[in-house]
Amino acid sequence: MRESIEVYEVNRMNKLLTLNINCSLGRFCLSAEPEESLLAFSTNIVTGKLNLYNLANLQQELQLHAHNSPIILMCFNQCGTLLATASCKVLKNVMSRK
Repeated sequence: MRESIEVYEVNRMNKLLTLNINCSLGRFCLSAEPEESLLAFSTNIVTGKLNLYNLANLQQELQLHAHNSPIILMCFNQCGTLLATASCKVLKNVMSRK
């Protein structure tokens, strides 16, 4: 099943970006830093693949295989510089962007 994530500018409700993903049960997480908002989302419900988009410039920053099992949780720190991920087997990754 093909699903999508749509990103809108809230003030005017203009659609900025549509990201087509291949999983209907993917997880996602937002970082709301004013200068650089980030969107992280899983792209596969079988393996722990992850994409990171910079919403300030609407560009993909990173794509990686974070886990060998499905990602069940993601969380940015308050500054948006660290992303922690957990799979159904283990809390494994804390990734730094800086």
